[in-house]
Amino acid sequence: MKPTLSVIMPAYMEAQNIQAAVASTVRALEKSGLADYEIIILTGNRPDGTNDGTPEIAAGLAQSLLRVRAIHNQDFSQMGAKYWHGVQAAKFDYITLVPSDNETEEETVSQIARRTGEAEMIISYTV
Repeated sequence: MKPTLSVIMPAYMEAQNIQAAVASTVRALEKSGLADYEIIILTGNRPDGTNDGTPEIAAGLAQSLLRVRAIHNQDFSQMGAKYWHGVQAAKFDYITLVPSDNETEEETVSQIARRTGEAEMIISYTV
């Protein structure tokens, strides 16, 4: 049976990058052979309560892409808190994290997705 994957994508002040990061991740996941997947974008505000538009962009992506969900926290939270919030919201068997800064190469995401289910943990790293 093919595995399912929840991708947690924390996004803090990534208005310039979030659309490209989601598009690249969708392309990678679509060609990976997974049974199903979801991308959970987790946004939040700066400590002063403002943001750069990332939450609105994430909400728009969630409206236009079936497998994308956006969760916005009005309060400021660090990446670790966003990750655990994503874990709690995830609905699929396996979970991974892809940053929203569009720095992770599409092929890397594709390789992780293709290998999902082969081990308890698959960790990518930057050389």
